[in-house]
Amino acid sequence: MFHQRSFIFGSTSLYTTSTMPLYELSDEPLLNVTTNLDYPSTIALRWTCRELRDRISHPDHVDNKVLTPIRVNRRMLSRVQLKYNMVDLLQIELWPAFNYIGRPGLEGLGLRPCAALDWFACHICLKLRSAIHFTNAMMKRKRGKLSPVLSTERCKRLCIDCGIRTGQYRPGIEVEFGGAGILFATCHGTGVVCCVCRSFRPVLSELQSKLKKCRECLNEAGVRECQSTDFFLHSSSSDLGTDKT
Repeated sequence: MFHQRSFIFGSTSLYTTSTMPLYELSDEPLLNVTTNLDYPSTIALRWTCRELRDRISHPDHVDNKVLTPIRVNRRMLSRVQLKYNMVDLLQIELWPAFNYIGRPGLEGLGLRPCAALDWFACHICLKLRSAIHFTNAMMKRKRGKLSPVLSTERCKRLCIDCGIRTGQYRPGIEVEFGGAGILFATCHGTGVVCCVCRSFRPVLSELQSKLKKCRECLNEAGVRECQSTDFFLHSSSSDLGTDKT
């Protein structure tokens, strides 16, 4: 709210104060406000109401997307040059919409992130992604969002897909992912990087864990596995989540 003061001439000096909603400002004062905001604050202001969303341009909008090279784990990758960085995303991931585990009353209880309700930032792709896309090791202790300080380990957090791209998660490795999980078993538990297609898939049988292959590659090879899971686990071939920036 902006305060507007008016002076009334007369026998007695009087001051009256009225408030003006932010969305009623003209373009020039509103531009002066937004130019002094950082990236998270600009996004939060656009989310306030439709009027501000339409009047404030998205900070990500660029005319020419330039690819910039980055070096990760001795590998050269290319990434679109963005107007935000990992520190900005670490602030946004603490917003109530992305921080289910940080709700009032749940802090300090040692709860694990929920697969579909908690979102984390990746420093390589610079995206907010669901907990489904992260190993449990990347979401706890100094790398977790409940860490009291902004540690360097938290700034080095990466998702599973980027870990495969950079060679940190090699074919055949098994990891725990997705946190606690509240949906189907394909959203959390143990996963493996397939030795054939090199994609990350949930481990749904002992045969997958032994051969280090996903269900699709086992079926293509003609290997028959025991169907000990329910109907919903058959949807593991779909993508493990949705991205947010």
